[in-house]
Amino acid sequence: MTKKTSHGIVPTSMALETLVKIASDLSITLSDKQIEQFSTYQKDLLDWNTRINLTGIKDPVEIEIKHFADSLTILDSIPKEAHRLADIGTGAGFPGIPIAIMRPDIEVVLFESVGKKCSFLEHIVNTLELKNCTVVNMRAEDAAKQEVCRNTFNVVTARAVSHTENLITWGLDLLASKGIMILQKSSDAAIQESDHVKNLLRVSRLDLMSIKQIHHPSFVNKSIIILKKNV
Repeated sequence: MTKKTSHGIVPTSMALETLVKIASDLSITLSDKQIEQFSTYQKDLLDWNTRINLTGIKDPVEIEIKHFADSLTILDSIPKEAHRLADIGTGAGFPGIPIAIMRPDIEVVLFESVGKKCSFLEHIVNTLELKNCTVVNMRAEDAAKQEVCRNTFNVVTARAVSHTENLITWGLDLLASKGIMILQKSSDAAIQESDHVKNLLRVSRLDLMSIKQIHHPSFVNKSIIILKKNV
């Protein structure tokens, strides 16, 4: 069985009903083109993952939930006026590529230190024709020393790539004045680290805006920490 879209025929197995349903629950509407892009992303991720260790998740529906939909949970935390976003430790492109798909008005820069993962990222960015997305094979802490990157991003994102303290250190110098950092953590980790983070913020240039728990049955232990650069 197939699903007809304005961009052609997409097999039902690749039509991402689970992603579309969760997105709808989050008040996010996917266009036919965006569904097609996510379908291609899913297919190529599974294909490349047989040769390169990109993700431990091999079930297509689980990819919809734990990679695609999970990435979209931060969408409403990104300011409408934001125009430059850095995704640090992006791995196979999360949450950066889903954000680039949904927000073509934002320049998304994917920072990844592993060369093989960057090869996949460059492939998928080109395949999906994401003109607003760039892959940089570099650690975020090294990128922050580059004039072209330092203090230039309205938003910095990271998804469970390290302890919050490290993410704050790595991302702070990438942020422009009044920029925000969006960190995706397990709720347990967010609670465990909250006091330490608050102590760290007292001597940093960041303020804690909020710690939001995702209220959806697919994400029972997910929180979003939002920090704002105060200079």
